[in-house]
Amino acid sequence: MLKLANLLAMALTVPVLAVVILVLRELRLTFVRRHQHQHQHQAPADRGAPEKKSQEAEPGKRSAFETPGHGVPPRLREPSRTLPALGPTAAGTGEPPEEKRTPEEEQRPSEPLVTPRKSLPALPPETRTEARPAGTSRELVPLPGTVPQRQREDGAGVWLHTGAATTAGRHRRRNEDSHFADTDLLVVADGVGGAPAGDVASKLAVDTVVQAWRRGARRTHHHLQGGFRDANAAVLGHVKGNPQLRGMATTLDACAVIGDRIVGAHVGDGYVWAVPPERTSVRQITRPHAAPQGPLLRMIGSSVPVHPDLWAVDARPDTRLVLSSDGLPADLDERELHRLILSTADMAPAETASVLMKAALKAGGTDNITVIVADVVLSGSIEQPLLLSE
Repeated sequence: MLKLANLLAMALTVPVLAVVILVLRELRLTFVRRHQHQHQHQAPADRGAPEKKSQEAEPGKRSAFETPGHGVPPRLREPSRTLPALGPTAAGTGEPPEEKRTPEEEQRPSEPLVTPRKSLPALPPETRTEARPAGTSRELVPLPGTVPQRQREDGAGVWLHTGAATTAGRHRRRNEDSHFADTDLLVVADGVGGAPAGDVASKLAVDTVVQAWRRGARRTHHHLQGGFRDANAAVLGHVKGNPQLRGMATTLDACAVIGDRIVGAHVGDGYVWAVPPERTSVRQITRPHAAPQGPLLRMIGSSVPVHPDLWAVDARPDTRLVLSSDGLPADLDERELHRLILSTADMAPAETASVLMKAALKAGGTDNITVIVADVVLSGSIEQPLLLSE
């Protein structure tokens, strides 16, 4: 009986012990997990004042929060597309890595992103050239102050496609010429050499003529005449306020589009030539107001009332005008100058002006040289503006 009781007690003890062992093991695992979780979120208290660590993980190490399954959303744990690694050239030198091309791309000819401009020949350092557009494929946009009534009988507006070049020359330290070239007005002035402040006189005369022309609502040749009188008064007034400039003076040539004609005014020894649309001849329009190798008989800045010579030519398309100070023909004989004007007739105005100026420089360049070249065009007769200034 006693033996049976012992066997029964042993049979009951084994399951109880097994249950106790399982419970203790589960409690131990729970304690360990809780301790690890607290260790990850709380800094140990016995470390004193540890240095702050960067929030960025060291290369080659993974943070506990980046371990798959621990706090990382499933979407972020999905494998992403592998990006190509930078080669040593891109990573080390900062230069972009060589781009790999497909066989089809290899056969395709490569084209530059920007088409290089054709370089224009450089002009001498003492040279300055200018150009103005003649128009666009549809219509010319009038500049501020221009008048809309300048229309031919057929309704087409008349404009000037201009280019200019100027230089002090080879033997002058200062350029005393001034000029203005726009789509409806051309002006050239040459300060009188030997007199004080010739550059001041020429600029004052040009600015005054331009202002007088812009004031008119319906412009006629009277506006040019009035501009010349105003220029003379402006120069005299400047001298009155600055007695040390007594004697300063300038020549003056100007022409403007009036209806279907080009009308001009002339005082001094400037030059104007006209080339017909056929470009077969050259006609000198102005004559110097001076005796051969003598002083000027008319000038802006004179106490004598100014009476400019007036001239006019028909504004036929492709008619070319050339205006210059006396420095252009000073070292070129008339035949050579006419030959140059005709040989450059097919060039753009700015190119022709540059060629003429360089020829005068090569021949001697003894005086200041200013050249304006203008072609008569009708609105819409040129497909694109020709901008050749440098």
